[in-house]
Amino acid sequence: IFMSQHSMKIGCISEIKNDKSLSCLYIERSLATLVNDTGEEGLSIGDKYTYEVKPGTTYNFYVLSQDKENISLIVERNICKNGTIATTSSCNVLWYKEDNNVNGPTAAYEALESISNNWINVPLMNYNYSDEGNNYGKIETTEVDGILKTKIYKKDETLSKKTSGIDAIYINMRVRLPEASEVSNHVSGQNDYLYGYLKENKISGIDAYWLSSSHSGSTRYIWYVDYRGRATDGHYSDTARTGMGVRPVITVPMYDLSS
Repeated sequence: IFMSQHSMKIGCISEIKNDKSLSCLYIERSLATLVNDTGEEGLSIGDKYTYEVKPGTTYNFYVLSQDKENISLIVERNICKNGTIATTSSCNVLWYKEDNNVNGPTAAYEALESISNNWINVPLMNYNYSDEGNNYGKIETTEVDGILKTKIYKKDETLSKKTSGIDAIYINMRVRLPEASEVSNHVSGQNDYLYGYLKENKISGIDAYWLSSSHSGSTRYIWYVDYRGRATDGHYSDTARTGMGVRPVITVPMYDLSS
């Protein structure tokens, strides 16, 4: 039986004894289950799925973008650094801590690393991105001896630093931030999934979530999605800002999504 890398064996349905060998035939269950279809034919942006990121832990996701082979899904709600769903501003996450955006989203990626380090059912992410705001350089994944290393670079191609001062290198990442080009201002009935569970939905103190992109005209501001229905680049990141968070994006093979 072909077994998708990201499906689960859920029970032995037959056993065949052959001399000293014992084989077991398993049935396959997808980790992703369709919850709500937008109504358009086939897989569509905004379709809602559940995805079991690790045994016993399932989140709701929405289709954010796709190519010919893979689907990117964004979590329905902001997620705290400890992996729980954010319900108050105490789960605030920074984008950077250096008071400028030229080092890229190092603080946000540290949060993503903490959130997803045990999401063993999620595929490792080979991700490359050039800053749409052109203030920092890029996020680039390379494979070294079977290990995927995701690095954040400044514009001059030197490595950025994590908040602890060491190089901004993240090992075997499974998630990323959404990009500015993947979101848009709120249009009721079309992209509601981007704006759910923010302050307007009475989740106290949760205003917005970060995107990967810096502000093209400022070395301080960052792109974000907020409760007012805006995908905009007028926000800054420092310890005085509260209500900001992350919505991890995962990328899975198209065939892993059940219909």
